Amino acid sequence: MTKSLVLEYSLHELPTAQHRAGLAGLVILADLLHRKDVGNAPDVTAQGSGHASLTLTEESLTELFDYLYDASNDLRAESRKRRDNKTQGFIEPEKVVTTTDADPRTGKPKENTKYYYPVLAPAGRFLTDLQMPESWVRLWRDVTWRCIRARPTTRNPYKQRAAGGHVQEAAKLWQGLQRADRAVDLASTIFLGAQDANAERVPFRGMPSENLLLHFWPVVMGFGEARRLAVKNGQVKEEGDGFAIVIPDVADLQGFTEDFRAAVAQLGSRMSGYRPADAIVSLPAEGALEYMRNVSALVRARAQASDAWFSLAGVEVYHLRPTTSRGAELASTTVLAADEAVLEGYEAVRDRYRSLAFRRQLIRNLLRASPWHRGFDRLFATFPEGFFLGQHDQAQWFARDVSRKFQTEMPQAGSAT
Repeated sequence: MTKSLVLEYSLHELPTAQHRAGLAGLVILADLLHRKDVGNAPDVTAQGSGHASLTLTEESLTELFDYLYDASNDLRAESRKRRDNKTQGFIEPEKVVTTTDADPRTGKPKENTKYYYPVLAPAGRFLTDLQMPESWVRLWRDVTWRCIRARPTTRNPYKQRAAGGHVQEAAKLWQGLQRADRAVDLASTIFLGAQDANAERVPFRGMPSENLLLHFWPVVMGFGEARRLAVKNGQVKEEGDGFAIVIPDVADLQGFTEDFRAAVAQLGSRMSGYRPADAIVSLPAEGALEYMRNVSALVRARAQASDAWFSLAGVEVYHLRPTTSRGAELASTTVLAADEAVLEGYEAVRDRYRSLAFRRQLIRNLLRASPWHRGFDRLFATFPEGFFLGQHDQAQWFARDVSRKFQTEMPQAGSAT
C-alpha cells in the first residue's frame, strides 16, 4: 500500500509572506491537476480562509513537481554555428534556414543563414492552464530564467523534465518529510534573500513541510519590467532596469486563490514593443500597486467601496537586476500594505500619464503620502533642460502630463487657458 502523509497548514502561523504565497500556489496547482483529471494529483482541502490540509504520497508529490518544473527545449535561431569547446569543432544544429534578403546598404540580394539550436526554457504550463495571455507567460519565463534560476546549477529540475525524467528534488523532499522534526538548509532559489549563512554565520534553515511551500510562490508571483531614465551623450533615454518580482502576503487563502485565478485570465493584452504594456513599471513599487489592483479589482466590483476588503494583507517587492557573473543582483526590497485609498490614487495615475519621470514622481509621492508636486525640483536639477523643453517624445510627454495634472488639480485654471 502506498504510504501517505497528511500535512496541516495554518496560513497565519507560517513564518513569511513567501511561505503563505507558496501555500496559495500549491493549492492552485493541486486544483489544476484535479481539473485535468490527473490520477496522482495530491488532495488539498481548504478549511475556511486560513487553513489547508494536504494529503501526499511520493507519487503525487512527484506529479506536482513535474507539473511545476515542466520544461522544453525550444529552438533558437543563431547567426553562426556553435563551437564545441572540447573538440574545437562545430556542433550540428537541429535546423538550418537560408533566406535571400536585400542588403540594406547596396540593395542587392544577400543570403542570410540561421542555425537553430535547442535552448532549455521553463514551460509555465500551469499559467497557460490558468488562461494567462501568452505575452505574460513569456515574460514570466524570462523573469524566472534571468532572476530566480539565473545560474545554470539552479536549473536542474527543468533539465530533468526537458530530458523526459522526473524532478529528483521531489524524492529528496519526500525523504525529508519523513523526518519532519529536522530542519534542513534553505536555498535562495526557493527563498529570495536566503544565503547559505549570513554575515554572523547563522545558516538559513527551515522545516521540510514549510520548505515544500517555498517551491510554489512563483505560481502566484507578480512580475514586471522596471524602467529608468539615463543621460547618455547629452540625451535622456528610457532603458530597462531589471525586473520587479511581487510576492503576495495572503490573508484569505480561499478568497485569494479565487481572485488570483480570475485576475490572471483578465490581464491586459496590449503590447509595448515585445512586453505587455501593463507589465512595464516606472519603479518597482508600481509593480506592487499593479498586482494589488488586478487581484482586488473583482473584490471592489462585487462590493460597495465602504464594504470592500482584500484577500491580501499586502505585498513584498523585490527589485532584481540580472548580471552575467552572479545571476541576479538584489537592488532593493519594499513592503506595501493593501490600502484602498492608495489603490484609488494609483488608478488616477496609471492610465492618465505617459511620461516615465512624471509617473514615477507621482507614484513616489502617493506612497509617501506627500503632496503630488513634491520632489519635482530635484528632478529638474537632475536632468538637462532639453528633457523638459524640446520636440522629442520625452519632453512632449512630460509637458502634456504636467498640463493634464494642473487641469485636474485646478480645473478652472485649466479651462481658462
